[in-house]
Amino acid sequence: MRLVSPTLHRAFPVLDRFDDHQGEALLRRAARLGSSPTPVAIASGVLVFLLWLTLVYGFGPTLGQFFGSMPRSMVRLLSVLLGPYLGAALAAGAGLLVRDRVIERRLLRWLGPPPRCLGCGYRLDGLSSAPCCPECGREIDRTEV
Repeated sequence: MRLVSPTLHRAFPVLDRFDDHQGEALLRRAARLGSSPTPVAIASGVLVFLLWLTLVYGFGPTLGQFFGSMPRSMVRLLSVLLGPYLGAALAAGAGLLVRDRVIERRLLRWLGPPPRCLGCGYRLDGLSSAPCCPECGREIDRTEV
C-alpha cells in the first residue's frame, strides 16, 4: 500500500523490522539498483491509459443504454470530457502499483521472506515484541520463525 507520508518506507511491511534511517536507505537502494522500476511503471501506465481510451471511445457511445433516458450526445460528451482524465488517473495508479511491486520483490529477494507464524502463516512483520500471534494466539518462538 502506498502512503503519502515522510516515512514512505513504512508502506513496505518487509521494512518494518528496521528503524526509519535503515528503512529509508534500503528503499532508496532498491529504487535505483539495477534496472530502474520507473520505466516499467511508465510503460504499464501508458498501456492502461491506452486501454482505457480504447474502451471509452470504442464503447462509450453504447453506454447510453445503461444511463436510461440520457441522450446519446450527452453520453458521448461525458466520455470525451471525462475519458482522458479518468484514464490518466488509472494510468498513474497502475504505474505506482507496478513500481511498488517491483521494489517490494527486490526487497524480498535481498532480505528473505518475512517471518510467519508456524501455526497459521500470519505475517509477523513489525511484531518484534508481541508474545503471541495476533491471528491464532500461538506463542511466538523467535528461534523457529
